[in-house]
Order: sequence, then structure tokens, then C-alpha cells
Amino acid sequence: MVGERHTRTHFTRGPFWADSFNLYSKGASWPYSISMVPDYDLCASQVNANYCKYGWGSFHPGGISFLFCDGSVRSIPSSIDMNVFMALSTIAGGEVLPNF
Repeated sequence: MVGERHTRTHFTRGPFWADSFNLYSKGASWPYSISMVPDYDLCASQVNANYCKYGWGSFHPGGISFLFCDGSVRSIPSSIDMNVFMALSTIAGGEVLPNF
């Protein structure tokens, strides 16, 4: 439901939940693990910058905190398989997911 988004570079790309620009209150899941790093410039140098604008990032070592719809907060490893991450983003998709 809610995840962290921070970046060490390009600070105008602040945490999206706190940014009032209409599109920046939303995130997305992409099949590109680079969209999970807290470095916007590094991400944008390797894939289309749109994947980085709506990506995720955290300064916590090894993981990104997400609030799940059941009210729990869990750290998702930044090394997560992106297919699993995208499955976590669906509603009642029937995917079998690992415990975090």
C-alpha cells in the first residue's frame, strides 16, 4: 500500500508521499531492479527515467519499508526478485508469495 522513496541524488525527486505534484503521490512496480536503489541519477543512467521517477528507495541497509494492507510494516529486500515484487503489487492475483 505504501512504500519508501528516497534518493541520495536529485533531491527535487523527494519522497513522493510528501510531494504535492499530482503524479508523485503514486509509485509503481517495474521489472528493473535498478528502480529500487536510492540513487535517481544512477537509475536514470541505466533505464528510462520514468521507471526511476515512480520507483522506490531507502537508506535502510538492504531493504525498503512497506506498509501492507493488513496494517503490518515489513522490510522488502532491495535484492527481491522483481517478478515477486510485481506480484506483491497486485490485488488478489492469486500469486504464491514468500514470507518476509
